[in-house]
Amino acid sequence: MIKTNFGKLKLTIILGLLFIALACCVYFVPQIKDFDIFLLKNIQKIFYFVPLNYALSISDFYFNEINKYVIYTLLFCLLYANKNYAGILICALSIYYADFYRLIKDLIARPRPLVEFLAAGVHPHSTNSFPSGHSFLSAVVFGLIAYYGFKYANNNFKKWFIVVFCILFVLLVGLSRLILGVHYFTDVIGGYLLAGFVVSFAILIDSTVNNLK
Repeated sequence: MIKTNFGKLKLTIILGLLFIALACCVYFVPQIKDFDIFLLKNIQKIFYFVPLNYALSISDFYFNEINKYVIYTLLFCLLYANKNYAGILICALSIYYADFYRLIKDLIARPRPLVEFLAAGVHPHSTNSFPSGHSFLSAVVFGLIAYYGFKYANNNFKKWFIVVFCILFVLLVGLSRLILGVHYFTDVIGGYLLAGFVVSFAILIDSTVNNLK
């Protein structure tokens, strides 16, 4: 148990340090913007065929109020059915306090990509870009779903179906933010790294609490 939890703690620290390193690069190394512009141009060229309404639907799926609360209800019902009351609290706190990423956005204060990259009819929620809030929040919620779904599904097919579905959805959200031109590549990666830190910390706490039973 101690060895397993040490591995989870190490992963949490590594993800946190990687996020800090990337945030420092974005803040202190202006040349990274040239790299981001190059990637954004080419990603938008490669995925030019994707209808913008599809990209917008994927991008905003989790942020639809009905979808959001249906997802929360299903997750909490799964935990309640398996008597993981600590998991309910851990998920609730992880989701509730996830908005701290906005403080990081304000601290880094990185401007959004130039208007020339912005898809027609798309209006970003804020002027700051790093990290991507959509990528971060979707990765936190679906990362928790992947973990608990894998933990409680009653056969391997269901376990891996849930994990693969969650990973693909989170990746599509990040890709959609690039197609829409509202974020740079490093914004999306930053969102994933920060979400990885939050989810791995939540898993560490869940594992520690449940191993004490």
